[in-house]
Amino acid sequence: MNLALHPHLARMDKAVDEETRSHFAEVAGITLPLDTADHTASGVFGKSTTASAEKGREVFELVVNELARHIDMLKDAKIEDLMAKPKI
Repeated sequence: MNLALHPHLARMDKAVDEETRSHFAEVAGITLPLDTADHTASGVFGKSTTASAEKGREVFELVVNELARHIDMLKDAKIEDLMAKPKI
């Protein structure tokens, strides 16, 4: 997406292709807020050498459309259905 949105910041000369690895906590069934660098040496997921602005635009449009769909769904929801329920 950076090639599409911020091409002047994208450094394709530094692009790498990496396979992700599982973090030990995930293997043990623990959920933690992990950083991308916990899954690859560079923090990059997948094959960044094949990235393009066009692919980035496609992903961006899909994400924005999905976000808009979620916003529309929330706008139609009753506030009571979105609030935390009392615990016994």
